[in-house]
Amino acid sequence: MSVVDKNGDNVKPYTPRNMAHVSTTYKIPGVEALKVGASVNWQNDTYVDINTLVGTTVRYQQDSYAVLNLMANYAFDKHWSAALNLYNVTNVKYIASLMTAGGDGQSFYAAPFNGAMTLTWKY
Repeated sequence: MSVVDKNGDNVKPYTPRNMAHVSTTYKIPGVEALKVGASVNWQNDTYVDINTLVGTTVRYQQDSYAVLNLMANYAFDKHWSAALNLYNVTNVKYIASLMTAGGDGQSFYAAPFNGAMTLTWKY
């Protein structure tokens, strides 16, 4: 269900109407301590219309996109484990949110390819 105005127009077109998040993990046979995984986040296109000071309307649009993330986790024993997480592996360039573009004309690109490595100790 979409939020619409009295004319049937979408009130918040900067909000995606369709999204999907699919993730999976897999334990490697023969290396029981190793777990790998992947996730894909997808959303449809969004836009925002900005009324300028001179009375014209400018549309800022974000096409639909998908982001791939990968992970690996290795449990050395019952206390120690290490994990590697890679985000936006395909380095997709997309705008994190068009919501602020409607207010002051600013939006920001989401983080490019990046990662994190952690070492965890459980007691």
